[in-house]
Amino acid sequence: MPAPRRTSKPRRPKPVNYGTQHAVRLGVRHEEAVAAMQRALAKSRGVDASKISFSESLRLLLDENEKTARIMSGEPESWSPSQTVAVPLEVWNGLTECRNRLSHSQGSLYTIMRRINFGEGIGRDEVRAAFGAVQESKAAVARMEAALVSFLDGKSAGAAAKADDEAA
Repeated sequence: MPAPRRTSKPRRPKPVNYGTQHAVRLGVRHEEAVAAMQRALAKSRGVDASKISFSESLRLLLDENEKTARIMSGEPESWSPSQTVAVPLEVWNGLTECRNRLSHSQGSLYTIMRRINFGEGIGRDEVRAAFGAVQESKAAVARMEAALVSFLDGKSAGAAAKADDEAA
């Protein structure tokens, strides 16, 4: 006996974008985190929060984290504190000048050493003077860096004292 004929079309399976479905029970805190992500995505895309699906927000929240959602939603209190310090322009200019002088003096020393290697006449005093200039340049850079570090330490100590005063 022949097999019974099928009257309906065979069903084509739906494409699967995100693997399998899972039933997840979320608490109030978790739902608030997903809602924060929805608001953040809506704000960054310039659309209404209702246009962002719960699933998309949850997936992104799982991939990134709630801190990213807080930052994106514009809660500055959740940002990590900045360690940037405004350094006076004179300090940076002085350090740049020291580094430039060091570079030039090293170049001069290299040129003198090259002349010596090719048998051209160079006096010992010339070589000693160039070498001394290089050493002085290195010392100047070291002093400038030490001054910069002490400046930054003073700034961070002042910031810590200010934070202690505000906490009290």
